[in-house]
Amino acid sequence: MIVPASTFKVANTIIALETGAVKDENEIIPYGGKPQPFKQWEKDMSMREAIALSAIPIYQEIARRVGSGRYRDWLARLDHGNRQPGTSVDTFWLDGPLEISAVEQAHFVARLAQQKLDASPRAQAITRDIIRLECSSSKLLYGKTGWRFASNANLGWWTGWVEQDGKIEAFSLTIDMPGAGTDAPKRVAIGKALLSRLGVL
Repeated sequence: MIVPASTFKVANTIIALETGAVKDENEIIPYGGKPQPFKQWEKDMSMREAIALSAIPIYQEIARRVGSGRYRDWLARLDHGNRQPGTSVDTFWLDGPLEISAVEQAHFVARLAQQKLDASPRAQAITRDIIRLECSSSKLLYGKTGWRFASNANLGWWTGWVEQDGKIEAFSLTIDMPGAGTDAPKRVAIGKALLSRLGVL
């Protein structure tokens, strides 16, 4: 079990919509005006843009709107990881105590893909739409990366699913990233290579 890092933006989008913390995927949300690790995070943006850029400050603002109590309810309702939001409402998916395994991640996104989460069809449909990465004539690829920042170890996530002819193939990958930023692109590259080897992509 490890922290979900930015893969939690998938569940967080559903929770934001269901609680009314955010009206829809296009509402502009303030980032707070503080310097960020990546320049592209230093602007107000919608969830649609924020999830593509993996902009942490946008989802931290959403988290403060949601509040710990509602997170506790929704993590249980969605059966997400160990269901623990702790007391730090805007960092619990980055630093803990929320943790999840790769198998649990795959099960979670599989339920989202099939609209089987205990959430409204609208929230699930919007979330699926904003994490769609690729669309070919026969296959749809959905996914979200994550990056656990730590002084002694960086860990990368890539979680999602491939849809073809109504069939869902969910996946979740974790890799060590000793090279931090230089290793970050390998999450998707390795994931795609493995999916291709398995005949999924």
